Amino acid sequence: MKQVPDNTPQKRSLSKARNRQLLIDATFEVVAEYGIAGVSFSRVLERAKLSRGMINLHFESKEQLLLAAAKKMAENYFSHLQEYIKDIKNDPESQLIALLAADFDTAILNSREIGVWFAFRGEARYNAKFKPYSDTRDQHLMQLYDDIFVQLLVTSEDKSIRPGDLTSGLLALTEGLWSDYFMHGDDFNANRAKRVIYLYLSKMLPQCRQLATLV
Repeated sequence: MKQVPDNTPQKRSLSKARNRQLLIDATFEVVAEYGIAGVSFSRVLERAKLSRGMINLHFESKEQLLLAAAKKMAENYFSHLQEYIKDIKNDPESQLIALLAADFDTAILNSREIGVWFAFRGEARYNAKFKPYSDTRDQHLMQLYDDIFVQLLVTSEDKSIRPGDLTSGLLALTEGLWSDYFMHGDDFNANRAKRVIYLYLSKMLPQCRQLATLV
């Protein structure tokens, strides 16, 4: 088979995309180990095993590199959630349970991912550019849960409960438990954490039989 020369536009494009991703992945590792303040081009390049010229080619500043990493983090998170619910149709309760399972999957709930998430959240307090990627009130996530709760509340006897209130309560619980993992990872029990959330939801949505069995 005839090989494509390395200097073709296609090969160069693939190599450029690969190097950019290596820089972003390396930035994740540096943030996880040293925090935002500890990120430097030299540390990122050492992890990525690339030359200084690669940074200059892809990113004009450290902020741009960090923003690219934050954006990729958010994209990975939502791709992870969608993977859990992609095959669940017309069953909002099962979707809800699947989303909670996704949030406490070790692919998300691990020291690297949670550490980086909290680092970017801290940075968002001082630099609004980072806020869209680590916001408690992320509109994509809130809308996802709101849509589920709208469907589940149709059969609720308590008409005072609003979908948005359930979403806010759920996100507060989830992120509070993530904080507990961040501070006390060695003692954290993911199954117990999910049970706390199931207990909250089963009390607010007593008509949901699946949730009740998980408490």
